[in-house]
Amino acid sequence: MQAKKTTQTLFVSRRANTRYWYQEPLHVTIDGNIARCVGINISVSGICVELRGLGLLKERTMLEVHLHNFKPVPGIVRWVKGREVGIQFTEDLANHPQVRALVARVENGEPPVVEAPR
Repeated sequence: MQAKKTTQTLFVSRRANTRYWYQEPLHVTIDGNIARCVGINISVSGICVELRGLGLLKERTMLEVHLHNFKPVPGIVRWVKGREVGIQFTEDLANHPQVRALVARVENGEPPVVEAPR
């Protein structure tokens, strides 16, 4: 009796950077229009958000991501699954040190933004 051969498929992630949980309110702007969102996860290369309110985004839409009161980060919609949207940053975060620091804090398990002392 011969043993059956089984084939296992390995899942290969196409992600270049690790994603970190990031559930914070934010918004994106598209040609001056604002779409409110809540973050799902973030990395140095992009962010996954859930759209709130009316409207949908389409793949390849150019936009700006507004995190807290930081300088907006340009991005492009890479995928859409219902209300979830994957956005790739199109500018290096070296040009956005506050956002890069936010990602580093989240990566280290710290709050995304350091609160000012009272």
